[in-house]
Amino acid sequence: MSVTIEQDLKEILDRIEAKIDTSTERLERKIDTNTEKLDQKIEDLAEKLDQKIDNLEKEVNGKFEKQDQKLEKLNDKADNLAVELATVKTKVERLDKRLDSQEFINRGVLIGLLVAIFGGLAKLFGFVGNP
Repeated sequence: MSVTIEQDLKEILDRIEAKIDTSTERLERKIDTNTEKLDQKIEDLAEKLDQKIDNLEKEVNGKFEKQDQKLEKLNDKADNLAVELATVKTKVERLDKRLDSQEFINRGVLIGLLVAIFGGLAKLFGFVGNP
């Protein structure tokens, strides 16, 4: 009886081990399949992410180029303004010199006119004698 019990237990153990082996193989196949699916999904997501990054990079580069063009235009305008400012300064300096000379002439004329008026008044009131 003990031998049959041992044989029965051995058969039961063999069946259990076979079932465990079969279950392990199925589980490993499922894990492999799921791993392959996950790898594929990760690769797809990585490709999509790369495409989005490339699109964003192109968009950002385009915006930077537009800003660079605007800055170049502003620099050109600033250069033009600097040239115009130098021209205006030169013209103002010339006008300043003209005004200085004109003031000198006007003062001379005014002083001459005042001297003539005072001389005429002095002669009129007899402060100066006849020669």
